[in-house]
Amino acid sequence: MVVTGRKPKYTDPAKLKADIEAYFEHCESTKREFPMKAGGVLVRYEEPPSMIGLALWLDVNKSALYQWLDGAYMEHLDADTKEAFLDVLQRARDRIERTTLSRAQTGDYQPKIAAMVLTNMGYEKPADDRAVVVKIQGAGTDEWSK
Repeated sequence: MVVTGRKPKYTDPAKLKADIEAYFEHCESTKREFPMKAGGVLVRYEEPPSMIGLALWLDVNKSALYQWLDGAYMEHLDADTKEAFLDVLQRARDRIERTTLSRAQTGDYQPKIAAMVLTNMGYEKPADDRAVVVKIQGAGTDEWSK
């Protein structure tokens, strides 16, 4: 998709990369460690990295951020600069995806929230194969009911 007519917020991939790195540093600074009674440490982030968080940090709307990832608003750029912008954005998205996936696997994220976020990143929603159907045969009848 090519979207035109909008002045780009960023004209320098290095500036975008620096701002994205500042966002990840901010997220890391919200990390809190809580010692557990049985030993070990519980790690919580007050603000874990997310695409919406990144959009707000960059002062753009979320849809514009996703459109940038699709190459929108870059028609004024030469091929090398466009590739540099896309690389910076894709690496940020991949970093957020990795964090979300690893935190979901360790149980630090609620499964439904993690599934929703990862679905937006191209993962397919898992089938709910945990459903249990119980059939009870009633007294004096051969019919099954639920």
